[in-house]
Amino acid sequence: MKIGPGLDRNSPGVPVWLTLLIFCLGMALAGLTGCGKSCDKLDAELEAYIQGGAPSADKDKLLKQCEDAITKCPSLSSPYEVMGDLKAKENQPKEAIANYQKALGLSAAKERIQGKIDKNEALADEQERKEAVKAANETEEAAKEAARKVGGAKMSEYPNLDESIRLAWCEEAINKKKESLEKRRSRSKSGKPFILHADAKYLDTKLIATSKVIPDAQVYDITIDILEKRTDQSVD
Repeated sequence: MKIGPGLDRNSPGVPVWLTLLIFCLGMALAGLTGCGKSCDKLDAELEAYIQGGAPSADKDKLLKQCEDAITKCPSLSSPYEVMGDLKAKENQPKEAIANYQKALGLSAAKERIQGKIDKNEALADEQERKEAVKAANETEEAAKEAARKVGGAKMSEYPNLDESIRLAWCEEAINKKKESLEKRRSRSKSGKPFILHADAKYLDTKLIATSKVIPDAQVYDITIDILEKRTDQSVD
């Protein structure tokens, strides 16, 4: 039984899957979109985004487009540059640099990409500087907070505290004492300055020695007593 010109039901004919495969290959070679975009078309679309000629795209869709381009066309630089641009917009300079460096090895526009790398390296350095300052401030504040608690401790506990905490306590106690002395000078009739003969190391050593004599006293009270005894008024 014939089912078409020159064919019948028993004729092997051309398999449907082979027909579709040939069709898709033809479409791809022709640069059409029926079976996916060509590398040139993908590159042109991503390059348009880089140059600002494309409308603002949805981030997730753009990332998907970049991932598809990397898979289909691994020699393209534009997907990596676009991903670098996205990371730069999100204020993630280190991640941006990683993508730009991949793009740099594949792109002819090396000056443009190197410029982006330089800009983001400067931003990354500034971020690291700010993070370091923040960490230092937090560490300093934590030390001060720990030092403030020292005053309420018993003298017997003082020698067992970490040296940095003891010295922080002594430093703060001396600074407060100097502020107090300055106020006392402004109220005195002579107006002569008061001199404090003590630094943090001296006070720390004195507190440790005193802790063996009066272990049940409070650190705050003994600190005030030591500093007062080390204070006199200028006679000049």
